[in-house]
Formats: sequence, structure tokens, C-alpha cells
Amino acid sequence: MEYVTRCFDSSVAWDEDNLYPSITSSSDVLIDFKLPQGLKFSISSLSSPNFANSLGLSNFNYINGSLSYLYSSIDLHNVASSKGVLLQDAIQNYKFIQPLHQLNKQLADHTASVASNRNPMLLYGKLYFPGNILETLFIKKFSSNTKLLVKCLSSKNLKNNGIMTLYLQQNALKYSRELIYSTNESLIGLRFLYNFGSTYFKDANQKRIQKRIQNQNTAFNNSELLINEFNHLNDSHNKFYNHSKFSMGAELWYGILNMSPGLSSSLRYTTYSTYTGKPLTMTLTCNPIIGHLTSSYTVKTSLNSTFSSKFDFNVYSYESNLSLGCELWKYDGNISNEVDKILLNSPDKNSQPTYTNTFDSNNEYKSFTERNISNFKNVFSNLKFSQLLKLSTSLNDRNLNLLYEGKFKDFLFEFGISIKNFIPCKSNYSNSLTSPVNNNVLTQANILLKSNTSDTTNTTNTINTNTNNSAFTLPEIAQIGFHFQYSS
Repeated sequence: MEYVTRCFDSSVAWDEDNLYPSITSSSDVLIDFKLPQGLKFSISSLSSPNFANSLGLSNFNYINGSLSYLYSSIDLHNVASSKGVLLQDAIQNYKFIQPLHQLNKQLADHTASVASNRNPMLLYGKLYFPGNILETLFIKKFSSNTKLLVKCLSSKNLKNNGIMTLYLQQNALKYSRELIYSTNESLIGLRFLYNFGSTYFKDANQKRIQKRIQNQNTAFNNSELLINEFNHLNDSHNKFYNHSKFSMGAELWYGILNMSPGLSSSLRYTTYSTYTGKPLTMTLTCNPIIGHLTSSYTVKTSLNSTFSSKFDFNVYSYESNLSLGCELWKYDGNISNEVDKILLNSPDKNSQPTYTNTFDSNNEYKSFTERNISNFKNVFSNLKFSQLLKLSTSLNDRNLNLLYEGKFKDFLFEFGISIKNFIPCKSNYSNSLTSPVNNNVLTQANILLKSNTSDTTNTTNTINTNTNNSAFTLPEIAQIGFHFQYSS
């Protein structure tokens, strides 16, 4: 169902990466990814373009299951079955952060193509048994950049038999804002994010370039044309292709009943290599209340590999931790031949037209840069990968987390295992570093919202180490799980 909701966001041109909770998603999907627990099997079906349902069974601790229903007011034609879906679309992996000029163009194309149903809606319900726990989700889009999201959880084990959380989101091109209220401890939150970068999506005057190439033998044959060249200089610089984006944001929380505050701020810088089109992302997050700093660096080194590192530091306790993660894709077949097929209709990146002056050279260089980036993203988005391996570890806890995902015939599967103390050693320290983005009063609400399943163990990123100074720790399996999924 998470895949279907992502398809809904894509259909209504809603950029989830422009919201503050996603500011550290580049490193989170490689280091803090969620592992399956126990044995689980789920089957899903899109019975109509507007309606989907899912049934799941698992044996974690005891036999339990869930039944889900989803309704969308718009047709979800972009939802694919488990047989036809691309692996990179169906699972969580490193996402390309779009530059502002590309988002501007996509938003303009979407606005022009959608003439009806301007206020789409999505309803989602999930019933867990045998505990009789009900989880619901309501999404209503009021305008192109305003959305209301309501999450509810009903259970007799919760205070007042349930929790309701409301999100009023405004997601524009240059900024995003969220106003949040939760009935748990009467929690109020405010999130905002602002983007710096160029919103121009035309990097060169193509008609002018074509005209200049056609008239290259008679260039600057009169003074009027020369004046027009210099008048165009400022416009050319304003439309200079900017493939970088700098984002800064913060979140504020306050629990009215328990009078507990929360605060964090983050920075994110994303850019692309000029010659290869490969993306890289850097983030810096700070929680001044607990004195915690987190920095991360993520780079996609090739089509089938991505690496990430994260450093945590607490200014009060001077404790630190270094975490590493990566994802490795596997393609069955000759990847070079497949890349050639995808780029068959793309311009040759090695072609270099004849320039008549420095203005044409500047414009063509910008076009050359954009073409490399576009080709790299296009190839990765269309390659039919069959398997994905994720690995993560950290120097303090010395745990090794492994997640193996892939496609087998018409099924999607994932296998996860966590090995504790995979490097035998003597433990002589005790450490607890918590991610500054998650360490606020909303954490308790998130735990309760996810308490119906075993996902609560992954809500916060807490590092616990063995405090026995004399014991020699040996590797042991801390968690293992397998998930099998089929959808039609």
C-alpha cells in the first residue's frame, strides 16, 4: 500500500522530498533502513483504477494478519503489478532530489494536463487481527500546493482508545510548511523548509542556437545583430542551468499536557556531477536541546551502487559515532546493451556542434551538462534491476544490518538480518546517541501510531551497547525476517 500511496502522490504532482521529514531521507534509506521481522506473506490487488485491497499474514511472536482497503478519487493508472513493476519503483532506495528548475517544469506540465478533479482524495484503512486494531489515513488535496492529511489509530490499549494526528501541509516550489496537531499529549508541531536555487528550466535559447549554427558563416554581419548578442548576455546568465539545490528547515514541537518542547534544524545540499550526471547529497542536522549534531554524505558512484556515511556527535557528552551504509543493485544481463537501448533516442553526449562565438559555447555547455544528468537519471529509472543488497553498520554498536530485496517471477521478496557484535570485542563503553530529527516529543506519538506492528523497534535510531566490561562479546543474530509479496 505504501507503493500505491506513492503513486497517488506522483499522480497529483506532490513532491514528498520537499517536506522537512524527508530532508535526511538520502542517508536514512541506506543506513537506518527497516528490517522485516518474522515470516510475512501479503497479497494485493488493484481491482479497479480507483480501488485497491491487500491481505497480509505473519508469524512474528504469534500468528497475526491485516486487511487493507484503499480508495482514490483519481485513476491510478501508474500503479503496476509485482510482475511488471520496476524494482527501484517498488522499494525504498536512494531518490534523486530534483533541482528547482525541473520541478518547475514538471509542475507546469502537470497543471496544463489536468483540467478536472482538482481536489483529489485518498482513503485508506487497515485492520489488524486478532487485536482488532484499526489504522486509517485520509488525504485531501485542496489546491495544487495544499493538502490535509489525517492519521487515526484505534485500539483499546491506547489512552482514550485511540490517537488522531492532523497534518496541514503547504508544499510550494521554493518552500514547504506543515502544521501538526496530535491528540496524544495535545502535541502541536510546526515544520518548515526553504529551498535556494534557480527556478528556470530553460537553460538555453534553442531557437537562437539553431539560427546561429545555420548562419555561422555570416555571423555578426551587421551591427544590429552584434547589439542583440550583448543584450542577450544578461538573459543568458539568468537562465544559466543550475543543477544544485540548497535547503534549510526546522521543526518546533510543544506538548501542552506534559509541557515538553522539541526543536531541530537541518541543512541539505544536493548537486550533480557535471560530466557524469551522478548525484550527491550532504546534510547537517542539529538538536540544540540535547546538543546533538548529525552530518551525512551520500553519493551515487555508479548506476548500481550508492554509498553513504553519517557522523553523530553530542556536544554535552562528547560521545560520537560513525555509521556507514550502501546499496548494491544487480542487473541480469548485459547492462551496457540495455543502457544503449535506453539512450538510443537521446542526443549523443559526445557530439560537439560548431560554435560561432562564446555565447553559443556557453549555451551549448549548459545543454551538455543537463543532457548528462538527464541521461543518468533516465537510465537508472528504466533499468530492469532484479536484486538489491543493502548493508549498514556503525563503529559503536558493531552491528551489521543486511537487507536483500528482489523479484522472483511474479513475486517481490525481502530478507533482512541483523548481526549483533559481528566484530568480536570487549565492550568497555556505554553509549546512547539518538538522531536529533527524531528525538522530540513527537517520537512518543509516532511510536503509538505504529504500535500495532513490530515497526516500533525501528521508529527511533538508538544505539545501545553492552556495558559488561569483562565479557568477550561474540556475534549473534539479533533479528531476522522474510517478506513475500504478490500484487496484481
